[in-house]
Amino acid sequence: METSNNLKIAVLLTCHNRREKTIRCLESLFSSLDYYNINHDIHIILRVFLVDDGSTDGTSKSVLDAYGNHRNIVVIKGSGKLFWAGGMRLAWNHALAENDTWNFYLLINDDTILYKECFDRLFETHNYSLNEKGKSGIYSGIICGVGNPKDITYGGIIWESKFWAKHRDLVPSGKPQMCDASNANILLIDKSVVDTIGIFYEGYSHGFADYDYSMHARKKGIPVFVTGLLCGECDYDHKTLGGRILEMNYNERREYFSNPLHSTKEYLLFFRRNLPLRYPITMMGCLLRMYFPYFYLKIQNLISK
Repeated sequence: METSNNLKIAVLLTCHNRREKTIRCLESLFSSLDYYNINHDIHIILRVFLVDDGSTDGTSKSVLDAYGNHRNIVVIKGSGKLFWAGGMRLAWNHALAENDTWNFYLLINDDTILYKECFDRLFETHNYSLNEKGKSGIYSGIICGVGNPKDITYGGIIWESKFWAKHRDLVPSGKPQMCDASNANILLIDKSVVDTIGIFYEGYSHGFADYDYSMHARKKGIPVFVTGLLCGECDYDHKTLGGRILEMNYNERREYFSNPLHSTKEYLLFFRRNLPLRYPITMMGCLLRMYFPYFYLKIQNLISK
């Protein structure tokens, strides 16, 4: 970490019709920034790149009304069809085009509330990486459910079996832990990482981009850590389809799994790129899910027992 100059961080967010959550997220971000700067000699300078992907609820205006005059923030208009990964790539590319002297990139989900100690805990993890691994890397803030510190919702995982795609979520241990894949609810990325592996892979429009990115980094020898302590709050919102699939006819299932929010194509892409030994089984499961959902659920229930 720099010892003489201020730290320049490009903050990347994307949003769509979540005005109140987006404002609350930004409020917590700036509170964490102010808390850090008050308590440290080296100050953080933020520039926020927020993609508003076709919001119709007045998100852009509310953000600019609240912060446009006294915070360093730029709102970028999206097409309305970018989804999460596409919006994050657009924000990232704007940051890269505007300034190549960022020390870090901070990716945040707009429904995440940052704790005031968030920056302290991220930079503790950065220093830990430098001391233990001799290099900088990627640092994921562990997140809990809103008001429930025991409910860990996002952060990072360890693969227990890549073939069976079994993993365990990492929980706060008091010190940073290496992980195999990380979420980007709060994700601090050193400039050297982006210089080495670039930004999110273009093949993802919504999900999987953060897991894919962190797993690609690990393959390149880049450390990926979760923080030792909680960095914020965000409820888990990745709901499984479950038995509802039996209520759909074939055309409804086809439309559902073609939607970027639940894309089979991107799901398989993730496995092909990152868990290739599991890929054939995953493809068979997706075919069963599409054409024989009853048998798919039967098999899922047997596996889970």
